[in-house]
Amino acid sequence: MSGKIVVVGTPIGNLGDMSPRAAAALTSADVVACEDTRRTGRLFQLLGLTAPRLVRLDDHAEAAEAPRLVARAAAGETVAVVSDAGNNCCFHVFFLILDPGSFFLGKRRTNMNRHIVTTRVFHAA
Repeated sequence: MSGKIVVVGTPIGNLGDMSPRAAAALTSADVVACEDTRRTGRLFQLLGLTAPRLVRLDDHAEAAEAPRLVARAAAGETVAVVSDAGNNCCFHVFFLILDPGSFFLGKRRTNMNRHIVTTRVFHAA
């Protein structure tokens, strides 16, 4: 079973910058890992989207949550990763540097689970 990790950019100030592809990636995910579930939940609400399960993935929760998210992706689920605003910087095919999700995606890379596809979706239309 092939899972997927999708790194999705979010609008910095103008909700109109959210592309249909980014919105679709978020709503089709089984779980969305985010810095702040309240902010991301509000983003879904303002965009009129139905939010999947939101999981906090900040500096304090990432070490504990990363193995669970990798396991979910390895089990065939789609895990979306977002920051509070904008595109996660320094994106490489398998990991982020100095952004929320960096430990999680680094953990995915360390495990080298070949059944997990990692992709990127920018927010701007």
